[in-house]
Amino acid sequence: MTVRCSGHPTRRGRSDLSRDIGRSLQRIPGRASISFVQRDSVAGPALLELDIRRRRVTELAKVPPGAEFFAWTPDGIVLTASGTTLYQWDARRGGAWQQVADLAAAGLSNVTRLAVSPTGDRLAIVATSSPKSTSPARR
Repeated sequence: MTVRCSGHPTRRGRSDLSRDIGRSLQRIPGRASISFVQRDSVAGPALLELDIRRRRVTELAKVPPGAEFFAWTPDGIVLTASGTTLYQWDARRGGAWQQVADLAAAGLSNVTRLAVSPTGDRLAIVATSSPKSTSPARR
């Protein structure tokens, strides 16, 4: 995938702002920006911000290994998952990703999508449920 700004060519006449991005494009709450993962086999994947007005891309944070999908809360917290671990990162403070939950306890693994409700009080998770799970996620 490539991020392009339609009708706004760069100095070299191209409108490509980033190439080889991940599948999760998310609007950043309170900003005229979107976030996406930049894949890089040398430096490792990073969560980037595209400022729509300035057409400028900046790195927000390196991502946990195996994390591909992200969701923003209304308060500016980014959520992601890798394996059975749910992580959060505070865009206002920066710093490291923090582990907030082990989804194995709910019988979940291999998270493929995340979504946060508009009010930030609910989290939807698409994942694989373990065969022996009796959690409500399997019902």
